[in-house]
Amino acid sequence: MDITTGKSVEFYWPAVNFPIVRTFARQGEVVSLVVNEETGEFFMNGEVEIRGGEIFYFDRSFYLKQGSISFEERLDEFDPWIYALAEIRERDLNNEEIKIYLEANNKISQFSPRFYSEPSRPDVEILNPEHAIANPGPEGSLR
Repeated sequence: MDITTGKSVEFYWPAVNFPIVRTFARQGEVVSLVVNEETGEFFMNGEVEIRGGEIFYFDRSFYLKQGSISFEERLDEFDPWIYALAEIRERDLNNEEIKIYLEANNKISQFSPRFYSEPSRPDVEILNPEHAIANPGPEGSLR
């Protein structure tokens, strides 16, 4: 049986009441479901493009720019693959805008994003902005 995504299809992980990942499926994506009632087998296959949402990580909400969730699942092993590119905009001590990107490309159970920024900043400043504020570099700039 094929299921086509419609309006307002959402994916939450790990839970609806406090999601780390909350995304919206692009309308018209197809996921196949196979259920064998005699054997109890369940299979879910397909890839769903993401059209928006948020990733809440390190006490920040990153806004999804692009991504997908791939399903090759069985009842006894449900662990979809997520690709996500999300960003947040912040300002440094000089009031310069910094775009911080979160990129994930792994199984959802092994969610381990990498971070980078524009303009480029050291990882310690990207992951812990309070460190940059508490330890300003020369002339108040970020180190």
